[in-house]
Amino acid sequence: MSKASSTPVITDTHGARLTGAAIAPRQLILNNEQAEAIYSAMCALNNVGGRLCRALLNDDIEVSERSNGTIQIFGADPEQHANQHAFATAYSLNTGA
Repeated sequence: MSKASSTPVITDTHGARLTGAAIAPRQLILNNEQAEAIYSAMCALNNVGGRLCRALLNDDIEVSERSNGTIQIFGADPEQHANQHAFATAYSLNTGA
């Protein structure tokens, strides 16, 4: 019996999986305080049946949650996470789980 891999799936901005040489470590766009604020807002909206449609940070960073749950961050280089949990994991946020 094999264990499920805990390696995150990395995708490009169109959702295509990246493998091998296409995967390179990269700097995350948000700083820790920004990531915590965005995650907190997403959690609060979850509690009332909403979702984060669009948030602007410093007039040059845009964060949005698509209807399929994907979190997209647009800055100098776009960043995408499969869902809120993947976002929280990437930024090492405390999810209370």
